[in-house]
Amino acid sequence: MSTTNNEDNKFNETDKTQSSNNTEDANKTEPASYNPTLVENDCEENDLERLKGDAIGDTLYSERFVLNTLLKLGQLEKDLQEEDEIERDLCSLWDMTLEEDVVKYLLKHDVLELFANIIKSTDDKRLTEILVGILGNMCNVQQTRNLLTEKKEVIETLLELSNCMDSLTLEQLMRLLAVVFVKMSEEQIEKWYNLILKSDKFVENLCFILNNAANNSLILQTMETLNAILAKFFVLKLSLATENGKSLDEISKTSFEELFVQSEMIECSIEAFKTLVKESANKQDSYEAAEIPESIHKAKQTFCNIHSILTQYQQLSRDAYETSNDEIIKCFKDILRPMAEDDIINRWQQYEQDVLETLNDVLRVLPQPLDLDIFSYLLKLFYHVDKEQEKQLQKTAAASNDFESDNDDDDDDNEIDHQISYTIILNTLYYLLLKADKDLLKQYVAACPRIYSVKLLESFEQPLETDYMKNCYGKLKEALD
Repeated sequence: MSTTNNEDNKFNETDKTQSSNNTEDANKTEPASYNPTLVENDCEENDLERLKGDAIGDTLYSERFVLNTLLKLGQLEKDLQEEDEIERDLCSLWDMTLEEDVVKYLLKHDVLELFANIIKSTDDKRLTEILVGILGNMCNVQQTRNLLTEKKEVIETLLELSNCMDSLTLEQLMRLLAVVFVKMSEEQIEKWYNLILKSDKFVENLCFILNNAANNSLILQTMETLNAILAKFFVLKLSLATENGKSLDEISKTSFEELFVQSEMIECSIEAFKTLVKESANKQDSYEAAEIPESIHKAKQTFCNIHSILTQYQQLSRDAYETSNDEIIKCFKDILRPMAEDDIINRWQQYEQDVLETLNDVLRVLPQPLDLDIFSYLLKLFYHVDKEQEKQLQKTAAASNDFESDNDDDDDDNEIDHQISYTIILNTLYYLLLKADKDLLKQYVAACPRIYSVKLLESFEQPLETDYMKNCYGKLKEALD
């Protein structure tokens, strides 16, 4: 997908949104050749029965409209920009595929093969975008996903489309793939897995998009698609590893790992993350939900999900992360900074716990995991999570003695178990203590409020039973002296 031509290295950007309802202003003034919905007002009873006989399932959409649209699509010879009527009809069909009955009706007319053949043969970007968008909607219906899994040629066409340079088409393609991978059954994973392994450029194309796209919506959608693929393939690999009694990096090294657990994948995910968060850099110091765009929160969560998987392959993961040590630490500093605010720990949800788990995994595969900011954020978080845990214990004790009203119980439903967060942070800090030399650790401890380090020292249960714990305790105590 890479090229030396500068113009080819730019994704085609247009003013059109991905919504099928914003195609052209002409949509508002000129009707489609056939009304996609049945009109019941002022109809005679016989006419009404005839119209209902044309309805698709329990909807008010017309079978005749769909068939005529498919017929015109098959006969299309010009670019869609020159055929306003057909474009409007296709956009109407795109909207109609939100209805399951419409999707099932389309499947009866073999649209998977029809659309795939057109996509493969046309250079019309708008036409391709609309057809992929329709397929994406259709994939929300299980029958479509089941049928698609059996259509090897259609899947190959979709995977090959990842090398196109039109951002709107790519966004619809990524949305389609995300739906398929999130909702596919375990029985379907292996078929998709094998087809992606045989696709020479698909993973390379994903990396290219993450590295080069200027459209934030496309970048985020591609990250979510990558996350969905990794998660499903991880399930497959974990199942194989369990069956064979082996570790993940011992199972079929010539497949999943060679494609995904690579330095290029780490680097492109970091580049995508940096692109998504840079526009909100001034807002990252505030944790108020109203001030942080949902897309930024989703980007951070997806980034963590991706790396929670890529770090699970022992030496393979260590090799992949080696060249990205400093850059990924910078990413996690951006994520941790707002989390370290004093007054927000009592509002933590599963997201914050996932961040801590992923950071712990990432630091353990990095050649140089030590960083002053990361250490200070974790130390501060440890101190405040410990205090919050004490509050939770007091609250539980009070509730058990009927000192709180029943209404307060509802507030507990959204709380996470701070004991888990406490344990994750503690284990991460112990690991960093072990990795730090004495002089560096002394500098780190001196740069943080002493009360935080003292609280960490108090966490060691006496007597210390392992050399690991004795080493960590001794280094921290010496740094405090």
